[in-house]
Amino acid sequence: MTSSKQNELIGFIPLAGKGMRMRPITTTLPKALIEIHCKSLLERAIDALKTIGIKKIIVVAGYMEEKVSGFIDTKDFNIQIELVSQKEQLGLSHAIFTSIEHLTSDFVLLCPDSLCTNLDDFYRARNAFNEYSPAALQTVTLAPTTQEGRLIYHSNNFINIAPNLFSNGLKNTDSTNFAMYSTGLVFISKNSLSYLTSLSDFKSDIGFSSFLSTLKDKMPFMLYLMRG
Repeated sequence: MTSSKQNELIGFIPLAGKGMRMRPITTTLPKALIEIHCKSLLERAIDALKTIGIKKIIVVAGYMEEKVSGFIDTKDFNIQIELVSQKEQLGLSHAIFTSIEHLTSDFVLLCPDSLCTNLDDFYRARNAFNEYSPAALQTVTLAPTTQEGRLIYHSNNFINIAPNLFSNGLKNTDSTNFAMYSTGLVFISKNSLSYLTSLSDFKSDIGFSSFLSTLKDKMPFMLYLMRG
């Protein structure tokens, strides 16, 4: 990993959605401003990105945008934050497309409701992305989920190239096969964005899953299995 690569990495926090799964709390409050132990999800996401050396963060707001904007204005996060407005809440791919002129280099997408309990995981994932330079590095867990839009990867379609690190393009000869579930923490190369707008469904909730699936099938793609 080079220091220049680390410094170029941009943070990307999408929080334009209405947080329907967290009603009635989100009827009057954006999901990102919900507090856990006296700290909002947005603050926790910003702090996590700062700990891995991020110098610039793009925050995409939509639902109750004025509350998000006001919250950011009243805090001194000691980091460059650019607020982008997503007028239509059409999912993650559309949020990226809306911010594309701000994404001048590789970036790490962190959904604020994805809480990383072991920041060593975050460091290892970042270092693997910097070292191997895949089109994308998706962090995954072994915890099953029924949440809509979560991708499921199977270990027999990847090769385990380092501790907790898997790569596509090679078949696993190990007879063991287990499922790994996507999280809201993904490292994405700027070059891979050319595939985004080529998808007919990028302006939909399933667009981001289609985007990642396309990258997995066409370009170097990696998984990092989270410990925490």
